[in-house]
Amino acid sequence: MQLPKVRICILCEDMRSEVGHKVSLMGVFGALPDVEILMKDLTIPIAKLTFVLLLHEGEGDFRLSSSIKTPDGRTLSPVSQQTLTIPKGKRVNLAVMVPNFIANEAGTFTFTLNADKEKIYESSFKISPAS
Repeated sequence: MQLPKVRICILCEDMRSEVGHKVSLMGVFGALPDVEILMKDLTIPIAKLTFVLLLHEGEGDFRLSSSIKTPDGRTLSPVSQQTLTIPKGKRVNLAVMVPNFIANEAGTFTFTLNADKEKIYESSFKISPAS
C-alpha cells in the first residue's frame, strides 16, 4: 500500500460537488502556505473553513486524521477522522471541513494531515487583524 501525496491544498469557506466530477469552491482564501485571513474580531467564529486537498499516487484504504496547531503550538481538537479509499491510478479530492473555527489570536496556524498515523502533509496559514 502506497501512502497518498498531497499535490495542493486550497483553503476556502466551502466546497460542493457538481455534475461531471467537478467541484465548486466558495470563498477561496488561497493555496497554502500563501494564505492570510483578515478578521475584524478574532473571537467571532468563521462559519466554516474547508481545506481542499488533491491527493495522488496513493492506493488502498487509509485512515485519515487532521489537526490545526495555534501560533503558540497548542493542538486544537482533531479536526476530522475518516476512512478514504483511493483506487489504483486515481486522484482524489478530499475536503476537510472545520465548522465554527475561532482563531482567538493572530498569527501562523499549522494544518496537518495524517494517513494511517503518518504525516503526509503539513502547511501553514496566517490570521491577521483587519484594520
